[in-house]
Amino acid sequence: MHALKPGIQPIAGTIMLPHPVAGKISTAVICPENSEIAKQALEAGAVLVGEESLFAKIRDGQMNVQRLLVHESSEMNFNRARLGPILGPQGLMPSRKRGTITANIKKELASQARLFRERTGVIRLPVGSLAYTPKMVAENVTAVVDEVKVLADRMAGKRAVKKVMEVVFSSSHGPGFSLNGRYLPSDREVSDKDLTGPM
Repeated sequence: MHALKPGIQPIAGTIMLPHPVAGKISTAVICPENSEIAKQALEAGAVLVGEESLFAKIRDGQMNVQRLLVHESSEMNFNRARLGPILGPQGLMPSRKRGTITANIKKELASQARLFRERTGVIRLPVGSLAYTPKMVAENVTAVVDEVKVLADRMAGKRAVKKVMEVVFSSSHGPGFSLNGRYLPSDREVSDKDLTGPM
C-alpha cells in the first residue's frame, strides 16, 4: 500500500476468513457497571468491562486492547462521552455496521471475525498457521486482498486513490517475501503435503 498522506482516511474493516486463524483478541466491553451483562462478558473472555470506568481509561490512554464492543444499553452514554477522536485513530471506534455495537456481546466475543486497519500504509493480518495447506493460506490471502480492494474502491475520489501495491508473506518473527499476486506454486513438482508442517 502507499504510505498515508496527512488527512487521508485509513482503510479499516472486519473480515471472516474462509479458514479462520485461531488466536485470542483482547477485547473490552462497554456495558453497565457491575451488571449481569458485565459478568457474562468477563466469563466470555473480555479483559475489561464497565462504562464510566472504561471511559476514564480511554481518556487517560490506559486501555490497551485490540477490540472494543459496546452493549446497546450503553450506546447512548457511549455517544455522550464523545470518544471518537481518541478511538478513531486507534481503529477501535465501535459501530453497528461492524457489529461492535450489539445486544449480543457473548456472540461477538465468540466471533472469529478479524479486524484490520491500515497503519502507515500497511495492513497486517494473520492468514494461516503450520497446520494449513498452501491452498488454505492462498484462499485466506485472496479473501483479504479482495476485501481491501473493495474498501479502497469505495474511497476512490476522496482526495487520493488507494491501491494494493504489494502483498508480503511472512512468519510471525521471520523475514517476509513478496507474492506474485496469483498465489500459485512456481514448482509444479511440489505438493501441498510437501509444504505442510515444519521443514
